[in-house]
Amino acid sequence: MEGLVIPEVVLYRLINGLLKEISDNWLNASDKTKTHLYRFWNGVEDGKYKYYDEAVSLFVDRDVDNPRKVECRMFYDRERSALPTMHITMPSDQIGANELGVSESGREDEMFVDSHLGQITPTLARRFDAQFYIVCSSDNNREVLLMYHTLRAMIISAWHVFEHSCMENMKLTGQELRMQEHLVPNHIFMRGLGIMHSYDVRVPSAFPLPLITQLIINPATIVDDSSDSNNN
Repeated sequence: MEGLVIPEVVLYRLINGLLKEISDNWLNASDKTKTHLYRFWNGVEDGKYKYYDEAVSLFVDRDVDNPRKVECRMFYDRERSALPTMHITMPSDQIGANELGVSESGREDEMFVDSHLGQITPTLARRFDAQFYIVCSSDNNREVLLMYHTLRAMIISAWHVFEHSCMENMKLTGQELRMQEHLVPNHIFMRGLGIMHSYDVRVPSAFPLPLITQLIINPATIVDDSSDSNNN
């Protein structure tokens, strides 16, 4: 049995993995037309603003010492609100579609057997429906657009990875955000990428059960009525 599923930690690792994939994919490609950024943004323009060139600058060209390099934060980091940042926030975490009882698992790999004490500890589970917002923030509104749409495109392209990371039945939404003025200055732009999904919390029971080591079945009395049936 693995440890607890912490959705924030899962999302943090996945998003950082996607950011690394975007950069590595572009840097290692001899043919840039086959990269993620080219396929997402080539031909997308707004006047003189070419989104592909700006995407390469935002996700690839800026080194780790550049404060404007895109970073991911677990929870909202006010200190980076004016810089290109993806903040992981959780508006809600509610009970999901549970089985009857406490969803006791009968799988062998989720049963803890202590032969010395003669005990067995089952695993119990509860299902939750969570909603997260990946808040993309910057003092540059086009950087917010680039982060939001690039992240959403990468999540869709790596959907199976998220599903296999305990984020089941995912749904994506989006929303323009306006934080309270005393927390975030007016010149900060924000957009939230909503991720709704289901996940299970599986834990060992706090109360072990006696381990059954043998099963004795008393033979039932069998009445041989074959002779009666033959006489009839």
